[in-house]
Amino acid sequence: MMSWENATRPDLIWDNEARGLCVRVYPDGSNSFIFLYHSNGRQRFIRLGCSPGLSLKAARTMAGELRRIVDEGRDPVGDERNRRWITSFEKFLRHTAEHVSTKVQLSTKQIDKRNKPGPDAGTT
Repeated sequence: MMSWENATRPDLIWDNEARGLCVRVYPDGSNSFIFLYHSNGRQRFIRLGCSPGLSLKAARTMAGELRRIVDEGRDPVGDERNRRWITSFEKFLRHTAEHVSTKVQLSTKQIDKRNKPGPDAGTT
């Protein structure tokens, strides 16, 4: 059951079953499911999806999973940002390992220079 009890945001309809879940109703009649929560004293939101592509039942399931994360003291948005950053860094490391040689290759000219005795050679 959805509740229309919100005088400050009449475009938001709050769900009575999944805490933090609401539906935003746009002027053109389209709807999107949003999960709102607080983390570190800040209000945050996650857009779950639009109807009819996402059902109310599926949105409630997603909101329940997100609520469990919040209740554990974690921030679902922060967790996702960290996961994306770590994944990007891992990709960078893999790319570097695959495409950058760990051995320095010297040209024959550089090798000749290294093997050529310097001006002080033999004066000891």
